[in-house]
Amino acid sequence: MIKYRITKYNPICRDIDGRYTKSEWTSYSDIGKYYYDQRFEKEDYLAIEQKYIYSLMLILNEEKIFALKVMELEKRRTLEQIEKFMQSKNLLISDEGKSIFSSIKNGDLIDINNIPHLIQLLLRESLWCRLMSPLHNIIVEFGYDYYMYVNCDGINMELKSKIQDTGMFVETMSNQ
Repeated sequence: MIKYRITKYNPICRDIDGRYTKSEWTSYSDIGKYYYDQRFEKEDYLAIEQKYIYSLMLILNEEKIFALKVMELEKRRTLEQIEKFMQSKNLLISDEGKSIFSSIKNGDLIDINNIPHLIQLLLRESLWCRLMSPLHNIIVEFGYDYYMYVNCDGINMELKSKIQDTGMFVETMSNQ
């Protein structure tokens, strides 16, 4: 399998050790802060969040994956705590997202139609888990600082181009 890092971060801004050197927002909690004299707004956040969701959905559709299995689930807050903090940033959790958060457990299969809601919860740090296709030919996880990792047999050039056309960056990390 090949591990890809798919992010909003331009790889030309990495140092020789791979560390990202540009100061950028890394979480929805940064909404309202300033970066390079520009205020980071909710609409800016939502646009990038949508690009992550779209990118992963492109990959799942290409691979004909219709569900992902929840592995290593971690919940550190209650739904009420999460909603309260998101409201402070003028963000909402969809009813579908609330339902997923309330009922999700290890081993659950998340249908393709609910995956965007789960990704939103993951990106907003509401919970953490590793997602695996039932056939184990793809593994997805989200890391700190708004990183998405996809382990799969490979992302073809056409698909990589579609993802990059949105402004996202696809970097090959390693073969495993």
